[in-house]
Amino acid sequence: MLNRRQRAILATLIQEAGYVPVSRLAEDLGVTPRSIRLDLEAIEASLRTSRYPLERHKHHGVRLSIPPEGRMEWLANLGPAADTAYRLSPEERQLAIVAALLRRSHPISLGRLADELFVSRRTLAEDLKHVDHWLSERRLQLRRLPVGLAVVGSERAWRRALTDLVPPELSATSRQLAPLLRPLPAEEMAQIEMAVVAAAEQLPYQLADIAIAGLVYHLAVAVMRLRSGHDIVMDPVQQAELRGRPEWAVARQLALDLRKLFAVHIPDDELGYITLHLLGAKTIRDRASAGLHACDAQMAEAVGAFIRAAGAHLSVDLTTDEELRLGLILHLRAAVYRLRYGLRLVNPLRQEIEEQYGFLVEAAQAAAPTLNGPLHVQITPDELTYLAIHLGASLERESTRATPKALLVCGSGIGTARLLQSRMQRVFPDVQILDVLPVARLHQTEALGQADVLISTVPVAAGRIPVIIVNPFLTPEDVRQIRKALLTERPEKASSPERMRGPMLQDVLTDDLVSLDVTAGDWEQAIRLAGEPLVEAGCVDPRFVEAMVETVRRIGPYVVIDPGVALPHARPEDGVKRIGFSFVRLREPVNFGHEANDPVRLVIAIASPDAQTHLRALQELAGLLTDPAARKVFEQGSTPEILTVIRQSTKKGS
Repeated sequence: MLNRRQRAILATLIQEAGYVPVSRLAEDLGVTPRSIRLDLEAIEASLRTSRYPLERHKHHGVRLSIPPEGRMEWLANLGPAADTAYRLSPEERQLAIVAALLRRSHPISLGRLADELFVSRRTLAEDLKHVDHWLSERRLQLRRLPVGLAVVGSERAWRRALTDLVPPELSATSRQLAPLLRPLPAEEMAQIEMAVVAAAEQLPYQLADIAIAGLVYHLAVAVMRLRSGHDIVMDPVQQAELRGRPEWAVARQLALDLRKLFAVHIPDDELGYITLHLLGAKTIRDRASAGLHACDAQMAEAVGAFIRAAGAHLSVDLTTDEELRLGLILHLRAAVYRLRYGLRLVNPLRQEIEEQYGFLVEAAQAAAPTLNGPLHVQITPDELTYLAIHLGASLERESTRATPKALLVCGSGIGTARLLQSRMQRVFPDVQILDVLPVARLHQTEALGQADVLISTVPVAAGRIPVIIVNPFLTPEDVRQIRKALLTERPEKASSPERMRGPMLQDVLTDDLVSLDVTAGDWEQAIRLAGEPLVEAGCVDPRFVEAMVETVRRIGPYVVIDPGVALPHARPEDGVKRIGFSFVRLREPVNFGHEANDPVRLVIAIASPDAQTHLRALQELAGLLTDPAARKVFEQGSTPEILTVIRQSTKKGS
């Protein structure tokens, strides 16, 4: 791709029949002859396969011997002048400098580099300070030699730096930077992509688009380095481990294709790294099955621990979500190879996810140690955001699967109401009936705000909640209307995690739900003490308290999410009537069995009607627990002082 000035030069040469002096081109374009000569090198490279290559003459200049009848077609194909070099931001310009240095095996003079990038030497000198830092972070050194600038470092560090050249935040307005960062010309990149797509068909899984793009870039870097005589070395033991995998055969086929395309030999060490990239590639799904492989036992155990830990931080039981478990295993199969061998997978949505789903990223980060140790990796920020996406999808599924709730209303007769209730339980056994009450009490019940649908034997107004007027015997038409309402109205009521539309902490943690300096003999009694206020306030049925205890028995002490703090919870179907948080401070702390966070003094029980309604209040609570001043009040203050801190937090967040 030629920049605007190079296209202007080419347009002049197309229209001139004879030689054009370099001095004239320099004068016309207002640059030095040296800059024109550099532009001519780029033009000459672009015309290498043309029938009319660039002709140079020591004294007369340059020309293109295009026949007169073909000049108009050449001008038309040239297209509008493109500006690929004049509007780079300082950050983009510095990446372009790095690319120019890494593409060369030999030093480049400061003057030539300045001319290539259309900047002054003074600007370049300032940019090089940032470039030096960028390279040193990647274990490379920028050397200033008598003959020019050069980069020094290992081949592995060199290639990692080339991979890091394409930042995830590169905006659509910076497309002029792309040609400067490409390791190979666009047409050669396209050839590699075709080879990758064809070879990937032989894999037992389907590669995601981002994985194909990453592999294409890696292979382009490899070809570029091999052409300049630089190959990479892999540990023989590691290479031997890879040879038996199906990805090795695919890598070998790719190597044969690259040899035919570019006349470059791919040694076995390179094959090993191509195999690693295939193993570390992000997949969509196994082609044959999404089931577990025999070698995934350790992975499945680590993923189970991650799900339990992340769910505890979100106060949601995610352990029954099989799709989450399989999705994480599929992702981590590849992630383990990436993380162990330093292969980078950039999440282009990382910043957006961290901003909109920060609470999910925090949950993934808190649960990451359950993966780091058993899998011998260190989860990176990019990988964390991918894990957060899996958690967010699970919350959406949990919300969709939540038990639908109905409120039954009658005119006045108890017999009629009970008849309707028995019919509903028989026809819709999965629907939770919150209450059965007469019209006069409708707007006095808190259950009205939790209902997905209101089913009444008489006309009634209930605000935004859909109302279905039915016969107490439930006719077929009544059944159809109720089913339609449950299927179409509930998704609109559910809120996506990013919108966080649930109540604030001050709305769900009131003075009647706070118990201070109480005595508990063990963790079970501590949970029951935290559950009692929820029962008394009408937030849950008594069975919910036992369900919280059983949850800890089943998933372990993951509810101890911070030193001294436990957040016990249970599933909505275990008896939740409405959202509520209870706060218990123990006189003496008790052990839950957590390796790092025992003993526990603050027990905050959470009841939520679904997987999302409580998240806004939970996020606010998490912020207070990490605030030293608020934490001190929680541990030492009175009930009014604790509630004041919560109210002040709500005002700041609103």
